Amino acid sequence: MINNPFDANFYRAANTDLAAAGLTTDAQLFSHFQAYGLDEGRAFSSLADLSFYRSANSDLASFNNRNLFNHLQNYGVAEGRHFSPFVDLSFYRGIHDDLTGLSNEQLFDHLNYAGVAEGRRFSPLVDLNFYRAANSDLANFNNKQLFDHLSYAGVASGKRFSQFFETDFYLTKYSDLRTAFSSTPKNDRLEALEHLLIFGLNESRQFSQFFDVNYYRAQNSDLVSAGFSGRQLLEHFELFGLAEGRSFSATVDVNYYRNTYGDLRDANLSNWQLYNHFQTHGLSEGRASSQSFDVQFYLDSNADLKAAGYNYAQAYNHFLLYGQLEGRPGVPNLSQKWIRQTGTEGDDSSYSVAVDGTGNVYMTGYTDGSLGGTLAGSQDIWVTKYNSDGAIQWKRQLDTAGKEFSYSVADSVGNVYITGFTSGALEGSNKGGIDAWVGKYHSDGTEQWKKQLGTAGDDFSNSVTVDSAGYVYITGHTDNSLGGTNAGDIDAWVAKYDSGGTIQWKKQLGTSKLDVSNGIAIDNASNVYVTGFTSGALGGMNAGSVDAWVTKYDGSGTWQWTKQLGTEGEDYSNSITVDTALNVYIVGDTSGSVGKINAGGQDAWIAKYGSNGELQWKKQLGSAGDDFAYGVVTDSAGYVYITGDTDDALGGTNAGGIDAWVAKYDSNGNPLFIRQFGTEGDDFSNGIAVASGGHVYITGDTDGGLSGTNAGSIDAWITKYR
Repeated sequence: MINNPFDANFYRAANTDLAAAGLTTDAQLFSHFQAYGLDEGRAFSSLADLSFYRSANSDLASFNNRNLFNHLQNYGVAEGRHFSPFVDLSFYRGIHDDLTGLSNEQLFDHLNYAGVAEGRRFSPLVDLNFYRAANSDLANFNNKQLFDHLSYAGVASGKRFSQFFETDFYLTKYSDLRTAFSSTPKNDRLEALEHLLIFGLNESRQFSQFFDVNYYRAQNSDLVSAGFSGRQLLEHFELFGLAEGRSFSATVDVNYYRNTYGDLRDANLSNWQLYNHFQTHGLSEGRASSQSFDVQFYLDSNADLKAAGYNYAQAYNHFLLYGQLEGRPGVPNLSQKWIRQTGTEGDDSSYSVAVDGTGNVYMTGYTDGSLGGTLAGSQDIWVTKYNSDGAIQWKRQLDTAGKEFSYSVADSVGNVYITGFTSGALEGSNKGGIDAWVGKYHSDGTEQWKKQLGTAGDDFSNSVTVDSAGYVYITGHTDNSLGGTNAGDIDAWVAKYDSGGTIQWKKQLGTSKLDVSNGIAIDNASNVYVTGFTSGALGGMNAGSVDAWVTKYDGSGTWQWTKQLGTEGEDYSNSITVDTALNVYIVGDTSGSVGKINAGGQDAWIAKYGSNGELQWKKQLGSAGDDFAYGVVTDSAGYVYITGDTDDALGGTNAGGIDAWVAKYDSNGNPLFIRQFGTEGDDFSNGIAVASGGHVYITGDTDGGLSGTNAGSIDAWITKYR
């Protein structure tokens, strides 16, 4: 049994007519409650609400108020029944370790006599500190006064009292509730709060602008597997999820919010503090809250909202209630700024693109014509430099009497690095068959050095990157022993050079079957990540005929981990990048179902890993045709861009044959847009780079006229988006 929950001060404040009748002392008020107030259904405590108690417990529906009061005091609290829209004893116990051993009755009495005064949290939907911070007129109220005010006046007047629930948002979003509540005498906002607790949470209704219970469920599969209800999801988020940095909304991301604003980083705010800061300060200041939504952009790009005098909070609310459904973008979309096509009468293909610190763009590939010099063999390497406006600066053609292929380019401090493979002797003598090579060039195209790397077999280099200290890293595959003993068939390898071209180390990685490396990336701690595909078991059991894989080495070449990703079909990984938060992204194509059911043929996919190799998420995108992803990059804000090609309609109407495409994702794997472009011929996209300011460059080859007339059979092209 609990102590009598009657509160004379609350009864006095909630029932102002009693003072006018001369009832002022605590004893007079208690006598009135016993004789009349209880039967009249008057509010008597911020802790208990008999109307809610009846609604939340269907077996008590026929009880009158006096019977309800007695049942609550003698049985209801002890049985763990819900008796107030403001108090949740199980939450009160769960959030305070020192209360875990108390019974429900002891919890009730503790909250009544100590917990409220101490400012403890006692409900997932009520936070007295937030109530004070969000309502400046209540700044001088103590915690007991705050709770009483909330109960008898605050909710009804529309004051914010929770970071996780907004009554007006709930009412505006659901017309059925407005209709139902209009016929009852109780305040609509109180009805909304009670409805959420009794029905709405478990009906998967959206009840907050800042926390989306359905998004939280979708982003956290472990909670779905545990069978969490809507109420349990909300409580988990408050007790654990927010502190753990779990994703909970498409429009609020505390990690993005912290990383975007230096003052928040410098203040070393916790996730809880960031979540509260955005609601009480950041939104009114027009701060961007996630990769998927920028309130300043939304307000600026919708003239009707500006004309109506919307502030940032109103614009944010408009997007959630109406803008999304109307297809209004929450962040800027990419638009094409220019496209350039270059070629000879022969075949000219481009496989990679890079951007330097001043916005100059470098693309590289191979040609069987004279693109930047005289053709010396059957195929030569070429590299071309453009400025940021698309004006060509120079072209260079590199050659031997054999065949050369150039597959990647990177840039650091004005130096250009190119890698590929050759059947000739670009530097020194050919070791036998095909050799890998890497070269360094000044930003004006002057060669600084070239290094050739090979065995008696065939050695291919497919990707290059460079760190902030000028060390160069390349990766590829070999059918011999290039960086260790061959494990059988074809092995992947990675090598490191210093800025002068002196090799530092080589590593080989393989199984008894086919192991190919297609991409390499480096993080800001000089850890090295490579990716490719295998028909063996390189980082776990093979799931099908070919699996994707990703491996991490430290800067000294010490292996850290390998992860394998696959389906029963064929799964290829073609490119890799690492963001500033050390998250790893790989992209490729699959004939199986990596991230969802295969749409037909080959589908493109993208996967995100943490720096320790833990899989964060994987997404698949495809059409009824064949869809490939060949390049991936991230920008400074954490957005992810991927590019590839399709023979169907992946992001628009197919122009004919094969079209190029580019897509943008946020760091949680939410697709933001996809663009498709092409000619009546075949248009392939092979590489992508991003510059500061959100400028995106894509390169590939075409047998059509993407930018003017085709010079021959196949032309290279490059385009800029912003």
